[in-house]
Amino acid sequence: MANGWMPAPGQTLLVPSGPAGQHLFVLILGPVAVPERGSVPHVAMVSFTTLRQGVPHDDACIVQAGEHPFIRHTSYAYYRDVRIEPAPHVAGMVQRAVWQPHDACSPELLARLQRGVCASRLVRREVKRLFNCA
Repeated sequence: MANGWMPAPGQTLLVPSGPAGQHLFVLILGPVAVPERGSVPHVAMVSFTTLRQGVPHDDACIVQAGEHPFIRHTSYAYYRDVRIEPAPHVAGMVQRAVWQPHDACSPELLARLQRGVCASRLVRREVKRLFNCA
């Protein structure tokens, strides 16, 4: 892996996202087997979106500026678009320097992000199953 980087819960990546630059993604699960996606282990990743006054948002996990060095404004976990990616693909994107590793998130933030999967009404059923949400 690039510079010893390994996909694991709490690791973060800067992923290019159109004209906006880069989005911070946190690996919140994996690598794990996802039977309906074959035998390759997968990871689940969630990004953040800046909370804007008057704009509807998912309140399952609000993150304050400074809770991670990349987050400079009050933001929320964008559970509507949790990504489930093959772990080898993620590692390859890091090796090719397309996705850039960033500081890992704190164990407390990781736990809040994981709890938010079950709390959010916007998470796809496939993702909720991975987290054993009731």
